[in-house]
Amino acid sequence: MKSQTALVDLNLHAGDLDLFFGIQPRFSIVDLVENRSRLDDSLLSGYMAAHSSKLQLLPAPRETADADDIKPENVAEVLHILRQRYDYVVIDPHHTLDAITLAALDNADDILLVLTLDVSSIRSAQRSIEIFDRLGYPRKKVRVVVNRWTKQIDVQLQQVERFLGERVVGFVPNDYRAAVNSVNLGTPLVESHPTSVIAMEIKRVAAIISGETDGGDGEHKGILGSLFRRQAAASPRLDLNLTLDRA
Repeated sequence: MKSQTALVDLNLHAGDLDLFFGIQPRFSIVDLVENRSRLDDSLLSGYMAAHSSKLQLLPAPRETADADDIKPENVAEVLHILRQRYDYVVIDPHHTLDAITLAALDNADDILLVLTLDVSSIRSAQRSIEIFDRLGYPRKKVRVVVNRWTKQIDVQLQQVERFLGERVVGFVPNDYRAAVNSVNLGTPLVESHPTSVIAMEIKRVAAIISGETDGGDGEHKGILGSLFRRQAAASPRLDLNLTLDRA
């Protein structure tokens, strides 16, 4: 049986995941929130924009003014609904820790913290971890991933890990051409360049987050955005990614 994944664009004022996936959605998270009290499987499917038989997108609002109508409690309710109906719910939040992002983080089982190896991004990651500590999130909830990595970066991994107090579980190679081509085509890298190093890294970290591998020191490292996973057990699992390296 194919795993079903819902991708949620929580960058409410500037979301563009529909462009990345070549989708022209009719509805957005606003429609789902407004009709949440009468949702059934058929209505929910109608609000989701299909990319494939395995992936559906819940887009950000089409009008930025509509984003102001979305409240943190709405986000928590939407995530609860989706995790009951999908095997995975992938969340792309705004890169700042606003109330909407925190609502998602509060409900997450795992947080994928993505940074680049520059001083500003490392410092932002360290501050985010401090905030997570103050909020009472267990450290095992946080997974650190390096994006846009090249061998030319003159930063010692061990120093970064000591500074953050967390082990880096993955590295995404810097492949600008492949990434831009993927966006322009509206096709994920794992489909447009399935055998590329960057795609293999994405798949490997996906396996770590989904529990297919433990991501130990013997494993090669990688990255995926954010995953909310519904377990077969009665209590579903929820994971989320926060990216600190956006322009």
